[in-house]
Amino acid sequence: MLRRLNSVGVLDVVVGELRFEFVEFSSAVDFLMGVHAYFSAPGIRPYVPVDQYRGYLLHISAIGDNQDELVVLVFISKSTLPSGIVEFDITTKQFAKVEAFSRPDKIYFLVIEPAYSTLANQAIQAYEAQKDGS
Repeated sequence: MLRRLNSVGVLDVVVGELRFEFVEFSSAVDFLMGVHAYFSAPGIRPYVPVDQYRGYLLHISAIGDNQDELVVLVFISKSTLPSGIVEFDITTKQFAKVEAFSRPDKIYFLVIEPAYSTLANQAIQAYEAQKDGS
């Protein structure tokens, strides 16, 4: 892995190979429950970021690297959520778009819709290729 500062002083990471590992969910609710189970930390992180891109919900997280490969865990679902702050009640399995992070007993997701994402594109390509091959 090569790390270097780019022209605007941001650290770029160049990886020999990018390997995606996928966790697939059949619905938006299952996706929210799965991402919450792995990544939510009450009191530490008030929300979990989610990308909504090309008809997919994605939560992408690097889980390990060595000199030759970066392993990226991708939670993915062919479903949608409203953009913005989504409040999720894991007990009732209900979600709603809200204006603020206001309740400590709820789980929040920040759903964003990037205009373009090279990482999301690569992840979706790898996912669709893997699905077509299975």
